[in-house]
Amino acid sequence: MTPARLRPPLTVATIGPPQQGKTTLAAALSRLLGPRSDARVVDYIELTRGGKYYREGKVETQAARWLEYTTETWRIAHLDLAGRTTRAITQIAPLTWAEAIILVISPASGASAADGRVGELLRIAAHHDTTRAIVFINQCDRDDDPELVDLAELEARVLLDACGLDGDEAPVIRGAALPALTGDDRWKRSIFELAEAIDRCLVAPPRDPTAPLRMSVLRGFSIAGQGAVAAARIERGTLRIGDKFDLLGTTHHRWLAPEDRLLRTRRVAASLHAFDRVVDVGRPGELLGVTVPARADEGWRMWRRVCRGLTIAAPDSLALRRRFTACVRLLAADEGGWPRELAEVFTSQVVIGTASEGATLRTSTPTPRAGDTVLFEVSLVYPMAILGGERLLVRRHDRLIGLGVVVEPLGPIEVIEIDGAEP
Repeated sequence: MTPARLRPPLTVATIGPPQQGKTTLAAALSRLLGPRSDARVVDYIELTRGGKYYREGKVETQAARWLEYTTETWRIAHLDLAGRTTRAITQIAPLTWAEAIILVISPASGASAADGRVGELLRIAAHHDTTRAIVFINQCDRDDDPELVDLAELEARVLLDACGLDGDEAPVIRGAALPALTGDDRWKRSIFELAEAIDRCLVAPPRDPTAPLRMSVLRGFSIAGQGAVAAARIERGTLRIGDKFDLLGTTHHRWLAPEDRLLRTRRVAASLHAFDRVVDVGRPGELLGVTVPARADEGWRMWRRVCRGLTIAAPDSLALRRRFTACVRLLAADEGGWPRELAEVFTSQVVIGTASEGATLRTSTPTPRAGDTVLFEVSLVYPMAILGGERLLVRRHDRLIGLGVVVEPLGPIEVIEIDGAEP
């Protein structure tokens, strides 16, 4: 085991309005903290690959990126969220893994530049595992009025409080990521101050390495002649090379027939990768690439079936279900909730972990309104691996309208034959 992997893992995400320097900050953290361990340094060009280019060399990233670095206490998996994206689920799915938030703003724009999408992301993070937030006021190297910096700090604290995070206790770091990235010693200190704040203030949620394995899959990749790699995060339990696991869920690839979309297959972990390193064991909180070997008769179908929303679990520990009850708090209008009354039966999108599925929600409460807490019976179009106590999101027309918790899964269990033993 490398020295970096001796530290406990922590997942941190940067959130903020566009053009505030989130990606520049991520590149500076990788450049200055990555060499402390065997983590690969990820430069700015790689992080902005595929982004939109504007005048004066500005780039707006379009996809979430992952990188790794270490502090004195933590081994950080850093999620750099895009400022804008045409598909909100590409931001929401990885954000459900975040255990801490860095809110990035600038003195000129302040937190007032944060649109409804930034507030939505902060509420989602607070609803899941996020326990603390840190504010990084970027671009302080510019000749801005010092009062603007103080105002930006005040706005950031108010925004965090409004979204369910502790704004009063949030550390505030004033710095400049671009000069730090180019080697300015004065502003490099602000990056090290941010690392010290991460060590001092952030706390990981409790993890259970002895529980049955459960991992949520964020993405699938193809390996020619071998099968697929599932990019996933261990939520509980432990996975070692050679362990058997169930891969189950619903695949929504457009080239698959409807009868091929429900998946429950038992495989063996052929290899495990963590940020370009081969590892022997994965523990709770770690991000892993799990090689899912294909059988000779599967051909191209295997890697097309490994995708976001699937679940990796210990054999026979989870089942697929279509129905469950959930207690949901409908967001108020000033939180971006649904502006009108809802019917007793309506359709929506339900997000649990990295999985999202169309659903019908029923309640006995007449005309539920924004701000109400309502008990719903949820019927999914396709089944999910569901457990009681899981956090869920309710979205409608690309808008977050509710935050909830699964109360109880309801039968019947979707009976799907395990499609054979491991290859």
